[in-house]
Amino acid sequence: MRRESVAGGQILVVEVVENPLISSVRFRGNHAISDGRLEDKIRTALKEGETRYLTASDRELDEKDISAAYREKAFLFVRVQSHLEPSRDGNGLVLVFEIEEGSPV
Repeated sequence: MRRESVAGGQILVVEVVENPLISSVRFRGNHAISDGRLEDKIRTALKEGETRYLTASDRELDEKDISAAYREKAFLFVRVQSHLEPSRDGNGLVLVFEIEEGSPV
């Protein structure tokens, strides 16, 4: 939110950011845990043809849940980051989890 001066006064500008619509979820870099098992751990998993709005809190919690799944398998130094990519069909976005497993301890 910000104020801008204009002739005759000020205006208040409010920027609204909508939650993005995702149409699929992908995992990259996972070898120790399959896509299916990771999908079972996250809130944002989608069924075929389904879409949903992604909240920042769901995204953050999913990153933590993926990290926890790896720590249970002794991958204590796992790193998980996510980003959005355009879908190939143009309907929504793809939520991509980039996983750096590291070595088990």
